[in-house]
Amino acid sequence: VAVLFREVGGGQFRVSFRSKYGINVASVARLFGGGGHKHSAGCMVHHLEKDKERILAEFEKLTE
Repeated sequence: VAVLFREVGGGQFRVSFRSKYGINVASVARLFGGGGHKHSAGCMVHHLEKDKERILAEFEKLTE
C-alpha cells in the first residue's frame, strides 16, 4: 500500500491510496468521505497529523 498526502491549500490535504495484491484501499477512503477503486482511491482531510494516524491504523487492520 502507498499513501500520499498533498497539501492543496486552505488547511486541506488530498490523500491518494494505491495498492497491489488484493488490498482494497477504497474501503479506507470511504471511511474518510472519499472513494475510488479497489487499487486506487483517495479522500480529503483537514487535520494532517490526527488523520494520518487514523488512516495508517485502518491500513494496519487490513494487512494483519
